[in-house]
Amino acid sequence: MLAALCGAATPAAAGTYTYTSLAPAGSIQPAVSGMNDSDQVVGSFQDPTTYRSHGFLWSGGTFTQIDVGAYGTFLTAINASGIAAGYYYANAADAKKFKYTAMTYDTVKQTHTDVPLSSKYSAVALGINAQGVVIGTAFSGPHEKAFIAKSHSAELVSVPHSPYVTVGVAISDRDEAVMSGVDLADDEYSYVYRAGKFTLLAPPGGASVNGFGCASNSGAISNTGIVAGSYGNAAGVVGFTWHQGHYKSYEFPGQPAQTTVSGVSADDVVAGCYLDSSAGYATKGFVHIAGAYHTILVPGSSTTAIVAINAKNSLIGQYTSTSASGVFIAQCAAGQAPCTQ
Repeated sequence: MLAALCGAATPAAAGTYTYTSLAPAGSIQPAVSGMNDSDQVVGSFQDPTTYRSHGFLWSGGTFTQIDVGAYGTFLTAINASGIAAGYYYANAADAKKFKYTAMTYDTVKQTHTDVPLSSKYSAVALGINAQGVVIGTAFSGPHEKAFIAKSHSAELVSVPHSPYVTVGVAISDRDEAVMSGVDLADDEYSYVYRAGKFTLLAPPGGASVNGFGCASNSGAISNTGIVAGSYGNAAGVVGFTWHQGHYKSYEFPGQPAQTTVSGVSADDVVAGCYLDSSAGYATKGFVHIAGAYHTILVPGSSTTAIVAINAKNSLIGQYTSTSASGVFIAQCAAGQAPCTQ
């Protein structure tokens, strides 16, 4: 079920990641979406025979398949208490119409709870904080609204100047949410939302904040309020972080076309992805430590995309090789310097 991948050599002054493949052998369309600071990971995969989607939890080396109902389950985030967020098909009719029900899943009790939204919505939960507050997106016809849900209520939100499309991206333990919207000129902008107030994310020189993260990740905000993402400028796409009005930009050296940031650890290690123009613009991961960039590539892979980093500097993401594609966790042993390979 699990396949350990070998690490590569690294300078003696830096640690080396241990890479572990997470999805079952032979599965298709694996996706990894969320990780907490205990290295519990959630995601989903498809059965190659039935094409049914299954959620999964990886914890301490143990893989657990999770199914809510019999028609398809997707897990997207997990908090410190082991409560996951995600969505599922409630019945066969919903599966045929691609109508999702947003939910939380208690990985300890092995029970799920639907997000309290009207049944007219197709809804996906994309994030959950330590208090169990869930963020996601609710669809009704062509219109999308973000939602923020607690145990018995849900608030629907549209960002300014975006009457038709708003996506709930991520939420911190301080109830700071990141949302993205599309205005009437089809430009995408993102905001930090807290207690009914919006703060526009507008990096200096940026044309627009036009998407967050890389791979299947749609955005990040740390529990200290650091937002991570990317924005467009005249040269291409630039990664950035934002905290209390202050921006930092990230461009992988020699690769100006596209750099995105997926998250920041408690040690200020920045993780993300870039397109390598010397390798056919293949996606490669990176960590930025003390002003220096280090490429992260799963051994034997041709592409690696980092979805998230946690407080322990563990990474999760997706990779492809000549023979397979998969999802992984990269762990840095306790006591080592921040790992660079």
